[in-house]
Amino acid sequence: MYQDFKSVPWCPRCGTGLSSHEVGQGYQKVKELSVYVKLKIKGRKNEYLLIWTTTPWTLPANVAVAVNPKLEYVKYKIDREFIWSALTPPYEPGQKADMVEKISGRSLVGIEYEPLFVVPDEYSRGAKPPYRVFPADFVSLGEGTGLVHIASAFGEEDLNLMKAAFSGQDGYPILQTVDPDGTMKKGIIGEGKFVKETDALIVEDL
Repeated sequence: MYQDFKSVPWCPRCGTGLSSHEVGQGYQKVKELSVYVKLKIKGRKNEYLLIWTTTPWTLPANVAVAVNPKLEYVKYKIDREFIWSALTPPYEPGQKADMVEKISGRSLVGIEYEPLFVVPDEYSRGAKPPYRVFPADFVSLGEGTGLVHIASAFGEEDLNLMKAAFSGQDGYPILQTVDPDGTMKKGIIGEGKFVKETDALIVEDL
């Protein structure tokens, strides 16, 4: 027997986990606010990793970025910034995205970046967040940028990736930024509000 964390569907109203059957009964098609986010690469001037997510409320819990080692990634120059993405990044009218360099995802693994938010230490469950790039076969080009935001507290694939990466070590990184009732913890953007009500607040702050 052992004690560990597990990612499960959760009912914030009841404060309990849900079975896949229960979740399947309640699916609805909804419109989500998606956002592209630049993560500043440590030690490099004006150079960023570009991630994309439909769950901005999970961004304060970011611990890592995942890339597919077999995919090709491009460094684009937009004005004075350099952006890493597997797909052409968005840019404003009057700008242009010039390709500067092409490499495999394997070459991005290990790159460190600056965290988006400061999260109180007491919300950390396990190892210190690495804020670096990890390899993951589940990353695809179906949507987004080919660089996946990893929040191990809120996704099964995210959690399993960190478990595997930190196997044999004393814990793995989890940032638990949400209370069991589905509201943001104290000290996190939108504290006290239900997570979906904080999406716009987080996007505005970024």
